Parts: sequence; structure tokens; C-alpha cells
Amino acid sequence: MRTQIPLQLEKARFTGPQSVRNFYLFRLMLALTVPTIAVLLVSIRAFFGVTPEVDEFLNSLRILQILAVSTAIGFHTPTMWLIRKIKQRRREIEEGFPNAMDLLQISSEAGLGFDAAMTKVGQEIARVSPVISDEFLQVQTEVLAGRERSDALGQMAIRMDLAEAHSFVNVIIQSMQCGRSISEALKSYAEEMRETNAQEKANKLPVKMSAVMASLMLPTLFMITLGPIIIRYIRVFGDKSP
Repeated sequence: MRTQIPLQLEKARFTGPQSVRNFYLFRLMLALTVPTIAVLLVSIRAFFGVTPEVDEFLNSLRILQILAVSTAIGFHTPTMWLIRKIKQRRREIEEGFPNAMDLLQISSEAGLGFDAAMTKVGQEIARVSPVISDEFLQVQTEVLAGRERSDALGQMAIRMDLAEAHSFVNVIIQSMQCGRSISEALKSYAEEMRETNAQEKANKLPVKMSAVMASLMLPTLFMITLGPIIIRYIRVFGDKSP
């Protein structure tokens, strides 16, 4: 877990020089603060007017149990928040990535080079998809600082943590190595990505339809199956009643 924290922080775009240290300090602080507050609240519970049932339950707990549970909560809460932050960011990337690819393809076909196209798209989608805009502009900043383009793109794909992003980076790197036109490569990749997305949506459709059909058909099936039985019991007990 310790080796995963720096990568998770990078995926969540906490890339400051002290991000890892601050995260561990914050987690340690919560691991000490939460149990202290929990023990304090249990000690002065009489001032809150708790019910006898709650008071009996708290009396049955040992102080070590309270400390263990509260410490675990304080220790793991930052990690859970970080994972949730990564999932939220990944969801935003999934929603905006196809549009970014379309804009990148249009910019390349208009005559812009790859670097200029990424910078242009990054600036244009800043309001619509700030996460992808930040990643595109980060790549160009690293390239201008002297980093290899392939390394900068590879790190972008790792931060995005998206299969489409890894495929996009592989297409770009292979095109540059083979001397293929970037605009043609982007066009082929955009068409392939649209087909893949359409196929995924089509594969999910039967599952969604099954849930809807089940919700509509089950009440009717219950009525057909149980209706005669219920009517028969009503007649039988109705005849026996005085």
C-alpha cells in the first residue's frame, strides 16, 4: 500500500513535492485525533442525554475496542477519500475523452502539428473538461522542458488510468516512429474508438432491457400464477364461513 500511495496521489493530480509527506502526516493526524475524540465523547456521554439503551451498549464496549475501531477509521479515511477522488477524476476523463480526440483530429487535419494541436485542444476544452485540458497542457509543458515526448505521453496515460488513453498514446508513438501521418492515425483511432464505444453500449443494452422487462413481467406472472390459487382459497374459506 505504501508504494501505491505516490501513484494514487499522482493519478489524483496531487503532484506537489510534499504531497506524499503531507498525505502520510494527515493520515497519522486523523489516526490520533479520531480515537481521542471518540474516547472523549464516550466519557462525557451523560451530558448529551443518551438513552438507556445507548448507554448500556457503550458500557458493554471496552476502551480498547473503541480505540481500535476509531483508529482504523481515522487511518483509512484519507485512503478511501483518495480512491474516491481518483474514480471521480477517471469518470470525468471517460466522459470528455472522445470529444477531445475529435477536436485533436480536426486540429491535425487543419494543418496543425501534434504539439500545437494538443495545446490548442487543451486550451479550448478547459471549461468543458478541465481534467483532460490539464493533462494535455501538462504534456506540452514537460516536452518544452526537455522531456521525451513518448515519456510525457506515457506518464499522461498512467495518470489518466484509462484504456483509451493508453491506446491513444501507443498509436501516437508508433506513428511517430514509423513516420506515419498523425492526422491519419488519429482518424483511424477515432473511428475505432467510436466502434468500440458503440459495441460496449450495445452489449450493455440487453442487461438494461432485462431489468425493465423483469419489472414489467414479474407482476403479471405473479398474478397469473397465484391468482387462481388465491381465488380458490377465497372460495373454500368463504363456503366454510357461517
